[in-house]
Amino acid sequence: MKTFFQTHSQELEKILKLYKDRYVDTFQPDLFDYVNIKSLMEDLQKNSMKHELRNYQLDAVYLLDALLKNIGNYNVLEQTNDTLEVEANGSVEKIKIPCLSFEMATGSGKTVLMGAMMLYFYKSRNVKDFLVITPPGNLEIYNKTIRNFERAGQDSVWAKELGLSINVIHSENFTKTDLFHTDNDINVYVFNAEKFGETAKKTKNPN
Repeated sequence: MKTFFQTHSQELEKILKLYKDRYVDTFQPDLFDYVNIKSLMEDLQKNSMKHELRNYQLDAVYLLDALLKNIGNYNVLEQTNDTLEVEANGSVEKIKIPCLSFEMATGSGKTVLMGAMMLYFYKSRNVKDFLVITPPGNLEIYNKTIRNFERAGQDSVWAKELGLSINVIHSENFTKTDLFHTDNDINVYVFNAEKFGETAKKTKNPN
């Protein structure tokens, strides 16, 4: 079975080229953009992460922004059957949601790309809360992921000069941590798939 990228690679490469022509090579901002996307991308590549983003990682962020901007008239919602149940006015409605993923080999920098994506959403769309679920049965990956997203430490993916406060919440500290702390710039929730369901039952709904 072909992967999504194998099936749509030519179309995605065309979208990426259109995006680079408009926002990277010759910057043409959208009328209602409140963020200089060219400056944001340059900052993500060179100043935000511990190590400068590789070209394919940066292309992944470009492609994410392109798909969300509907570059090339490629509507993500029309390509998905994924839905989310939303309760409103006493009834439950299913709405389509854009589920996107990136196919990357082991050791190619998936966690670094995740961090860059978080900064992209925070700086361009004011998204503060991110949930990371690690594979079941592998506490080594779980613990390393926590260390990756903490601001300090040898395994941190962030640049020392990032200038943002990042609160990492996990199954060992969530009862002692303000889950909805408004003073932090970004909250990263890291849970192992096995622990996620167990601990989620103990979390109080703020509403």
